[in-house]
Amino acid sequence: MDRIINAWSKSTGSSNLSKYAMSNTKASILASSAILTASYLTYKTVVPFYSRLRPMSSIPSLSRMSRTKSHHDYDPSTLIYSTTSSLSSPRLRNIGVVSMSLTYLCRVLGFLPTKLRTGKRGLFATTTFFYLSTWLLYYRFSVIETPTISYIRTFYNVQLCHRASLHRKFLPFPLLTSTHSQTVLCTVLADTMWLMLKPLTWVTTRFTSFDENKFDLDWFQPSPPSHDSPILLLLYGVGGTKNDHYIKRITLEASRRGFRVVVFSYWRLDWMETRDLKAATEEIQSLYPRASISCVACSAGAHVLIPFLHSVGESSPFICACTISGCLDFEKVYEDVSANQNASYRLMLNRAMLRCVGRHHENDVHSRLTEAELKSLKSIKRANVMYDRHLSSLRGFVGAQNPGEYGSNAYDYKLDLPEWLRPASDAAGCRYPTPSNEAHFSTPARLMVGGVKTTMLMVHSRDDTMVSFDEAVDWDAVRKNQHIISVQTCRGGHIGFHEWMGFLTGLSWAEAMVLDFVGAVLETNAQTGFLLDVMERAKKKKGENIAALRPEELGGFCARSQIISTGLDRDDSIDRPLSPKSGSDGRDYGRGRSGSLGGGDGIFF
Repeated sequence: MDRIINAWSKSTGSSNLSKYAMSNTKASILASSAILTASYLTYKTVVPFYSRLRPMSSIPSLSRMSRTKSHHDYDPSTLIYSTTSSLSSPRLRNIGVVSMSLTYLCRVLGFLPTKLRTGKRGLFATTTFFYLSTWLLYYRFSVIETPTISYIRTFYNVQLCHRASLHRKFLPFPLLTSTHSQTVLCTVLADTMWLMLKPLTWVTTRFTSFDENKFDLDWFQPSPPSHDSPILLLLYGVGGTKNDHYIKRITLEASRRGFRVVVFSYWRLDWMETRDLKAATEEIQSLYPRASISCVACSAGAHVLIPFLHSVGESSPFICACTISGCLDFEKVYEDVSANQNASYRLMLNRAMLRCVGRHHENDVHSRLTEAELKSLKSIKRANVMYDRHLSSLRGFVGAQNPGEYGSNAYDYKLDLPEWLRPASDAAGCRYPTPSNEAHFSTPARLMVGGVKTTMLMVHSRDDTMVSFDEAVDWDAVRKNQHIISVQTCRGGHIGFHEWMGFLTGLSWAEAMVLDFVGAVLETNAQTGFLLDVMERAKKKKGENIAALRPEELGGFCARSQIISTGLDRDDSIDRPLSPKSGSDGRDYGRGRSGSLGGGDGIFF
């Protein structure tokens, strides 16, 4: 580079420029490297983000965005509490004290240059340097963590853990590491960000459940062309929809990996009812009889999934299942939030339950509540009491004493205004649960995990503010079940787990792990099927003397196997035409893997 600059300067007669350029050659190289690095990171993160932006004319205005109700109903009080809690963290305070102490010692002992020992600028620069250095050390050794993985060490479970890389480190987003930031602030930012992105395209199919009620299956478009493509069924949390940010993130990445994604838009507010999910899986199997089905449930969606898996036992239609921050006992969860968390979280659960009650009676063809009775039911200010009184108004529910008779399940129903519908400002002094509903609450999903016979991954954080780690799940029963692998972290919040890469619009740490786990199950099963296929064809040709196969014969049997690999951590979800750099199978071996929305690396399949 120096020779080039010298030659150019002599030809132009600019000697000063030559001296300046030669003295700054190293700085130029460093600056160029920094520019190239920034350009690459921009290409990997910003470009995929802006490619999915809406046109400017369709982006909601700030006034409309402020009036848009969040899917999670986080009100300003919740935002203020989460922000103040994060800023007033004792860890930040301790880091500030350490940085000021180090600054004082260095100034007193003379370890700093003269410019940094005098003046306000020097004091500010030194304190800032020590604060950032201390915070980076704290982040490296106290925030970054390796999850705790619990499972019975069968050969199958060990293979799944290694294939899915369940031991990967969790690197929370540096500025939002607390549970309130991960749960509330990241959720609000993600919901706001998705308002500017192009809306996802869905195709809805409707089916009839056991009691003549209608439910919807929302299929993401575009879908894989093959009818054999594996299907990923998603279940959202309490009061959620297919438009929740975590559903959108999983949908986009799963579709990129080759899954046919479908969301079960369940509205029935009877979390122990399993026949709706059974009807949904039967509808999916009738549409795609040769496709394997996996299920991912978030938050309260686990309250629908676990009872179903318990009821079907070894006859499960799912090849595997996963839960993220799963709620398996709403009664205990609500009591824990009311007793140990800020009141804003309890109000959020109340609003979510209010939406669930309204959605149920709006869609239930058997609902006979009048507008006055429904309004009175919604006036109850405690979500657990509202759920109990809602069950009493149904024609039938799991655990009902007299199913099929309206009002017979209600306490003191003969009054003009039933006891379970009387308006209450707090509903704390009312009778709960209704005597006829006690059987429903006596067998929560938390007690059913021991009967699950389907391969399942459970991801949960110990600092979950919504679903208590100790109250929501029976972890002793989980550890004793050889079909369940549990992954536990100290941080992450409720359906949070936001990391550096893919922040807000890309996959979170837990979502990437879930998709990798499903891919690991599919690939492990495909490998097992491949081995069985080779042995069966070799047995037909050689009889019982399979061990006498020569290497070239065994290689021929392997090459002629028609078993398709379905480990779906691959480059493209849909086959593309051949290109000059592609192999005979249409895969572009020359350009390597493309960037994803936050998922981990893998190999071609």
